[in-house]
Amino acid sequence: MSSGKCLTLILLLAGWLTGVSGFKFDASAYCDLPYCGANNVVCLRTNYSFECRPMAKFVKLKHYKTEILGAINGFRNKAAIGLTRYLQPAGRMARMDWSDELEYFARADLMTCMPLPRPCMTSPNIPNVGSIFDTDGYPGKEKKNQEVVLNIMSKWFDEGQYVTKEQLMYLEERKDSRSTYRPVLLMTDRNTLVGCSALKFTEDRNNYFYLSCCFSTVGIKHTAIYQIALSAGSLCKRRDVQFKNLCALGEKYPDNMKIYSDQYMR
Repeated sequence: MSSGKCLTLILLLAGWLTGVSGFKFDASAYCDLPYCGANNVVCLRTNYSFECRPMAKFVKLKHYKTEILGAINGFRNKAAIGLTRYLQPAGRMARMDWSDELEYFARADLMTCMPLPRPCMTSPNIPNVGSIFDTDGYPGKEKKNQEVVLNIMSKWFDEGQYVTKEQLMYLEERKDSRSTYRPVLLMTDRNTLVGCSALKFTEDRNNYFYLSCCFSTVGIKHTAIYQIALSAGSLCKRRDVQFKNLCALGEKYPDNMKIYSDQYMR
């Protein structure tokens, strides 16, 4: 990429972050935190990867947050009763809500244009920011943004069948090296918030779509994915009205305020 195009991209992306409505970034609050320090992804606003394309356009997924939250909470509602016949019910799995702050993190994540390695993410409000970065590519006519996002997420949900009973009780990598990182994060009971962003571009008549979703927790090794109970939601302080196997919005999870270094990343 030429230096001129690179500069244009930097200015475009930096402007996007600065202009995010509903959340105001303060470097003094985010760039000197114990876990990431200056390496926090939201503090690297001028460190853009060569993988980025100059014609890439951001997609404001907040416009589709109802559909995104419906898909994620629908999956969690099923997971709470035991996603497979090997998994027991979850006693206190949260209904997830949208976070403008995590949407901001997702946009910063997209600026790397690289799914791996995962960047360092932390916040004064959310010490352990989890993330999923996924991509899709297809030829022909461009599909609707909502359709592409939900199709990508459906693959994450399908991977839930590979979460084992042993992982549910004591989270470690599968012995066959199959990745369960994404469903584990989506099934973690204390996961209360999500924010997503996307960018898309067309190259050589193919359409490419990059999606990042950031979450209010991470999978933590050597702990349970969720607290088991005799029936789904039986340990909630208040059940959700729509997703009846989940706890209503506002359920508190004090463990989310601790910093965990032994994160589940596979």
